[in-house]
Amino acid sequence: QFLYFIGVLRIAPLCAAMKTGALLNQLKGTLPRGHVAVSGSTADAAAVSSSEVPESLKHLPKHILRACPLSKLVMQAPYFACPEWADRPAPSAGVHFAVHKPVGPGPGAGEVQRLSPIKVDKLPYYIFGQSSKLCDVKLEHPSVSRLHCAVVHHQTGAVFVIDLNSANGVRVNGARLAKEAYTQLHDGDELSIGASTRVFTLRMRPPTPKAGAAEPSQPSQASGGEPLAAPPSK
Repeated sequence: QFLYFIGVLRIAPLCAAMKTGALLNQLKGTLPRGHVAVSGSTADAAAVSSSEVPESLKHLPKHILRACPLSKLVMQAPYFACPEWADRPAPSAGVHFAVHKPVGPGPGAGEVQRLSPIKVDKLPYYIFGQSSKLCDVKLEHPSVSRLHCAVVHHQTGAVFVIDLNSANGVRVNGARLAKEAYTQLHDGDELSIGASTRVFTLRMRPPTPKAGAAEPSQPSQASGGEPLAAPPSK
């Protein structure tokens, strides 16, 4: 009996370590790399049981835990607290950013170069910034902060942006936003990040096929650039 007791003492810590190691392996991976780093898959989130959710995230509603990979929530939590009113947009919404930048100097100066659209229609929120490990949308311009801003979907279908205390700011239709305050975006609003010349135009419908280098459509009247202390809860 004494030898059996000693064996149990030796095996129990090993089992606990194996279980902890498995969870750490699940969480420590970086977000996928690329200009749009998050694929939008919720497979990771669906496989996570409530017992695996860290205490720091258990305040989040179940719909957010289901919609976001646990690795994303864990790694981004120290820098951005996902609001409880956030939610994944409707599949048919097709929310994305049409992206363009001016060409110049040199041949073609003054023209507009259209870039690949950035889809933001699979997760409750997307973080934009330089960090390939922490950001969902990686931007490489030197004026962009590691975690620069977040685009957040509201349960009602509205879209908000928040400056995550960046060094060089966020602008909507040319108006610089207050830091760490939510501002609603409307279809056609133009988002500028840091000193990058890329312009991100919000489109709340599926992207259309690329058709030449026509001038981008004019943005809607500015949403005011007026920061909201907190979006409506419903």
